[in-house]
Amino acid sequence: MSITLLLWIALGQSAPERLLVAAAYYLSGSWPIVGAVLGYWGPHHIAAAVGAWFGTSLLLASPWGTPPRRGGLLAALVSTALPPLGVIGWLSPLTAAGALFPATGWLGIIYLMMMTVALPSALHGNTAARWLLASLIGLALGANCAARLAPEPHLPSG
Repeated sequence: MSITLLLWIALGQSAPERLLVAAAYYLSGSWPIVGAVLGYWGPHHIAAAVGAWFGTSLLLASPWGTPPRRGGLLAALVSTALPPLGVIGWLSPLTAAGALFPATGWLGIIYLMMMTVALPSALHGNTAARWLLASLIGLALGANCAARLAPEPHLPSG
């Protein structure tokens, strides 16, 4: 799941290490771009297909090299999710909000952003950040239980 990208980036000790993790994530997830380019322009455009794959992966990985402390992780998350660099849904860790906090709407995205801000501090021993992270994980468990126990929606007649 894409939420693990946030954890691996927060654990990264140096900018090259964080960039390598992000590049591996985007390269492995966006390889279908090669097939899409070849399907659209034909098999004789293999160089363009591979270039599009590497180019988009490296562009999306570039913001993750910033230090994860003091909002760097949140800035990278937002910059890779919003245009012009990114699009929500295409390998964005923001899509994890729907799995972690189902049926919470915009609050789920806010909770995920709070987790993103708290994660680096919690990994470096900040007690308040650990409590915040633990309470957000508890909230995620509660949201999943509530979504699981909620009755199935019924289609209207006709």
